[in-house]
Amino acid sequence: WLKYGAMALELEHLIGYSGRQANTVCYHPEDSQKLVFGAGSCVVIEDVNDPHSQKFMRGHDNDVSAIAMPSGGDLIASGQMGSTRFQGAPSKVIVWDYNSQQPVWDFAGLSHRVVCLAFSADGNFLAGSGANQMLLIWDMKTGEPVYSRRTEQLCSMLCWGSSREPVNRRPAYTICTAYDHLVLVHAFHFELQSMSYVLTSERLQLPAAGLQRRYTCGLIRDSELLAGTETGDVCVFNCSTLVFRTSLPICNNGVTAICASDQHVYVAGGDGKVKVLYGHDTSWDQLGENLLGAPVKALSLAADGAEVMAGCQDGRLFRLLASDLQSTEFAASHTGPLTAVAFGTASDCTASASEGGEIILWDLSDYSVRMSATSPSPPRCLTFDDATGSLLAGCDDGHLRAWSRRSGGMSQVSWSVPGAHRGAVTSVKAGSDFIISGGQDYTVRVWHVTTHEMLAQYTSHRRAIGDLYIDESLPFVFHSTAEDRLVISYDVKKKLSDHQSQRAVW
Repeated sequence: WLKYGAMALELEHLIGYSGRQANTVCYHPEDSQKLVFGAGSCVVIEDVNDPHSQKFMRGHDNDVSAIAMPSGGDLIASGQMGSTRFQGAPSKVIVWDYNSQQPVWDFAGLSHRVVCLAFSADGNFLAGSGANQMLLIWDMKTGEPVYSRRTEQLCSMLCWGSSREPVNRRPAYTICTAYDHLVLVHAFHFELQSMSYVLTSERLQLPAAGLQRRYTCGLIRDSELLAGTETGDVCVFNCSTLVFRTSLPICNNGVTAICASDQHVYVAGGDGKVKVLYGHDTSWDQLGENLLGAPVKALSLAADGAEVMAGCQDGRLFRLLASDLQSTEFAASHTGPLTAVAFGTASDCTASASEGGEIILWDLSDYSVRMSATSPSPPRCLTFDDATGSLLAGCDDGHLRAWSRRSGGMSQVSWSVPGAHRGAVTSVKAGSDFIISGGQDYTVRVWHVTTHEMLAQYTSHRRAIGDLYIDESLPFVFHSTAEDRLVISYDVKKKLSDHQSQRAVW
């Protein structure tokens, strides 16, 4: 195409954090202005103060399911859901150079889903677990796996502690993992006999009465392991004595994310609550709380400790002040497949709709949400109605629905035409004097722009309507295409029999 004069399109901005996967939001550990997150199969680096500054890393063929960065911030590790292109659903892990956005290593061994990724404190090793119950540790200097093991159960929590005293002149580390109800502390050190790194494990002791928990996330702070559970509490373990210390009730729908500064611990849950805790061992105080309105899937603390970024299941990202958890919406996105996109006469905004019924009007100056709405039925097409200042959608249930673009925030349906078509409305366009719609019932209909009464009906097509277009030079003429490969032109001022058709070939 390029040799015939075509030009490659440059990607200006990507909106796509869906919140489906946990641990896919990460502040840069040394630059508090840079945020790394997953958007579909793409890894995005964005300046939190400049929405027009984005960098993209493409290498996965399915949704990114885990992201991690070492303390130095020179690398990014990303893992994905199982590939649908290859047998066995392999889930590759890619290690990227942060500055060049180019891949450094490409690791195999995990499949179906990368569950956890974590760097050692010095960034020399990367550990990962997968839905195929594999646990692997890779050397970042050589790119070789130094430890590989298939576990009896899925490793749902994986975190590194600070470096231990060197063993045989090589760095040694503490790693904590969780498998269903079992929590283990591992010593990862170099063994002269085998001339390789080995992993020795010890079980953490639980109360005599029993503590049946499934663990979802965790971190090691000094000598303490803080592990979030599906029951909504955080269990505190002493890694030195291998003893359970206490359990802190946090939320009602499972602890989903946890991060910490030198002084405070931030915990989020499936009920949308984010809490900040202060303390150690068995003495803890809650200093603040915020309810974000949707299950939280990820938390990350900025390098300067001033803010916490929270990623929610509804596709929204929130910036929270670390001091009191006051929140500001940073970004929003659809959570389901997009079904329609539309532009109006102005170039400063665009609208989109998704399979989940979400309709969002975007401000293209800063990519913020001007207006949002929820349709009772998934929209299949969108158009701007400049005559009434509305956003018009054709839906799966055959209804035409309109929302005011001037309302801001969450908008309610301003008017609707129930049963505009039998089956889904596949296309809708609005002119200055009329509205046209087409559907799966092979029919094109014309509606009054203010009373919404049907003015005319055309049944010339023999398949579902594909698209409609109002003529720019003749305002009372419009054109239709359909799956029968016909392009038909209509003049609404003339009789129905006066329109002409021409078969298109493609």
